[in-house]
Amino acid sequence: MKVYDPISPSYYDRGGISYTNFVLAHEYGPLESQILKYIDRYQYKDGLEDLLKARWFLNKLIRRYRREHSKQEVQSGTGVCTPNSTP
Repeated sequence: MKVYDPISPSYYDRGGISYTNFVLAHEYGPLESQILKYIDRYQYKDGLEDLLKARWFLNKLIRRYRREHSKQEVQSGTGVCTPNSTP
């Protein structure tokens, strides 16, 4: 029987790679890594609370993306693509 490890719980070590190694291998930033963390563990830890946390971080990432790309899109004439529009 595996002993519970509060530093590296088993729900972060599924599929042959640990969550930390996955994030490092893909060079995700802090917002992306938090989103992945909460999505990865919601079924095993805090359920809806983890999904809401993931959404909070995703909303921050979307706002940052829009802010960083709005000037570029206006300059290039591409505009902003919404979920219901086509590129």
